[in-house]
Amino acid sequence: MKTTKNALHLSTCFFLAILFLVHFSCKKNSPPGYPLITKPVVTTSAVSNISQGSAICGGTVISTGSSALTARGVCYSTVKDPLISDRIVTDSLTGTGSFVCTLYGLTPNILYHIRAFATNGSGTSYGADSVFTTSQGALTDGYYIRGACTAFNGLNESAMMKVAKNEVTNTDRYRLLEIYIPVKAGTSGFNIVKVFAQNQFVYGPGPGFGTVTNPAQLEPWIPFQRGPVIVTSAVFMVPADGLYHVVFDYGLNIGIVAPVHWGMIGAAVPSGWPVSTDMPESPFNLTAMSWTINNLQMTSGDWKFRYCNGWKIILDTVLDNGGGKLGVSVNTNLGGAISALEPGGDNFNNSVPGIYSCSLSYNMESGYTGTLTKTGNPVLH
Repeated sequence: MKTTKNALHLSTCFFLAILFLVHFSCKKNSPPGYPLITKPVVTTSAVSNISQGSAICGGTVISTGSSALTARGVCYSTVKDPLISDRIVTDSLTGTGSFVCTLYGLTPNILYHIRAFATNGSGTSYGADSVFTTSQGALTDGYYIRGACTAFNGLNESAMMKVAKNEVTNTDRYRLLEIYIPVKAGTSGFNIVKVFAQNQFVYGPGPGFGTVTNPAQLEPWIPFQRGPVIVTSAVFMVPADGLYHVVFDYGLNIGIVAPVHWGMIGAAVPSGWPVSTDMPESPFNLTAMSWTINNLQMTSGDWKFRYCNGWKIILDTVLDNGGGKLGVSVNTNLGGAISALEPGGDNFNNSVPGIYSCSLSYNMESGYTGTLTKTGNPVLH
């Protein structure tokens, strides 16, 4: 009988302890007299009426949560799971139910990610990620970069290669094309795509295309890729995220993929002419990158931008350009004027000694822009 009483006593104590824990646990998270705080519940609707530059989309707010909505709509981007900090379109109403939004200003033949969202006083909730690809518009004949490891899953004129200057002759060679483009590492890679009369021809690395670890004099001091380019679905791949200089001479069928890390070189900068003064690089971004150096003491003299301590990359050494000039090379330096940068352009000239801030920015829409700002007087030693 004593054993039974003890067991009953222990069971009662255990039950009371559980009630105690449950009571104070609930009290901590949901104090008496206060409603439960919840975010909205929203789903993403299917995308329809997709064109070259627009699409119709939307979602359904199933519940507003614990407070009234302050906004509902869709957010979209070229990367998965977009946020309201990306591009958004809002709906004029803020209650439950379905809503429709129209996206404008899209780029033809691009894969977009979209999510419906709803926001109340507790925060923002998202629907599932949904994808769609805009229709392909009429493309200008030329050569394009396309690949999942770039910002361009489809053909886009922002990723069209431009005619480059042959460093040997210091004149444009219309078969020599180049583009600077941010590329992510990985096996998805990218291709060069030729568009002619709306027909497409896909190019990739051919036999012998590989990494150069023993560059020629005046070439970059960092491993880069060079070799034959052929019609193939095989992709170019890079070893690390970063900005790359992609070059293709379709007369020689030779290509280059070179990592780009900018610096300053010349009599006006501390390192002089032999070695570049490195410029710190911004975090990797698929559409824009920058290089900035502050508190740089500059003297009077000439200088230039160049990447990876190289002046050029050689594609060929025997092509007769006339006038005794042989070969094809592409510039790996920028000169001209700070306000109008030019590959292989004349040296910049700094006439006023002092402390300077220098920046070089690149984006896929406008290319390179540079600034040089005097921030102080020279430090005397």
